[in-house]
Amino acid sequence: MKNKIDNQILEIFRKSLEIKSNEFDINANKKNLPMWDSMSNVALILNIEKKYKIKFNNNEINKLDSLEKLIKIVRKKIVKIKKLSKK
Repeated sequence: MKNKIDNQILEIFRKSLEIKSNEFDINANKKNLPMWDSMSNVALILNIEKKYKIKFNNNEINKLDSLEKLIKIVRKKIVKIKKLSKK
């Protein structure tokens, strides 16, 4: 089930890759989306970082090859930020 964050990530993904919503799904990855190249990946990362005020490290960027992984990484970072802000 998609939540607000998932929907926001999907929209950022769509805009960063300049594609229509019906041109991808949660199974999207670099192999099945030729427009997901290095330039669009940079745009995607920068847009996600700006929206959520998070930073990706090099290891995370290197592993980022699917929409599903992107969503998992962002969720994890947001949960971590929320936990830190409660302390």
